[in-house]
Amino acid sequence: MSLRTLTVFALVLSLGLPCLCLAQKGNKLPPPKTKVGLSVEEALKLRKSTKSFLARPVGKEKLAQVLWATAGVNRPKEGKRTHPSAMAKYTVDLFVCDGKGTYKYLPKEHQLVRVPSAAKFKGGPRKMLPKKDYAKKAPVLLILVGDVTRLPSKFPEHLRWNWIYCEAGAMCQNLHLQCAALGLGTCVNAGFDGEMAKKMLALKKGSKVLFVLPLGHPQ
Repeated sequence: MSLRTLTVFALVLSLGLPCLCLAQKGNKLPPPKTKVGLSVEEALKLRKSTKSFLARPVGKEKLAQVLWATAGVNRPKEGKRTHPSAMAKYTVDLFVCDGKGTYKYLPKEHQLVRVPSAAKFKGGPRKMLPKKDYAKKAPVLLILVGDVTRLPSKFPEHLRWNWIYCEAGAMCQNLHLQCAALGLGTCVNAGFDGEMAKKMLALKKGSKVLFVLPLGHPQ
């Protein structure tokens, strides 16, 4: 590496600027754990909806585990995930909003990539999308987005959306069970501004927000 390259790199670090190679790869998450010490039966017993949250941060490891449980890859050789999907088309995307920004979860890479469009809105999706005050107070907001164009057009649109909502429901249950195992809380919210959500996330035609789910430590 030349002296000039080293000097530029040192300047980038000193100014706190993001390194381009890291920005292109996205925000890599800690690897998921396949055993956290709680049985499925115990998680089912503890599963509930949470509507009151502490301001305490979720933490990167717990967030990574929640994202993997909700939409992650559990069979790497086949590229298949923790939840069922019609024809394995995986029509539901998972977005994450916290105090630092809005990100899209990439299951295959198990990483987060920033969504630049959301930064244009003061307060971001976490504060602007939910209609319930308790959801706005949670440190993290998860957003499930369905994309009907991923399913074959030979099927009626209403049937395709039925499959998408089934997939989203399975993801929500995965999330609730993982939260129970980690001592976290969440709740499915269907009340939000759909048109505002499309603009914030720069969604393409055929995509829409299905649910928003606050995430945090129960109060």
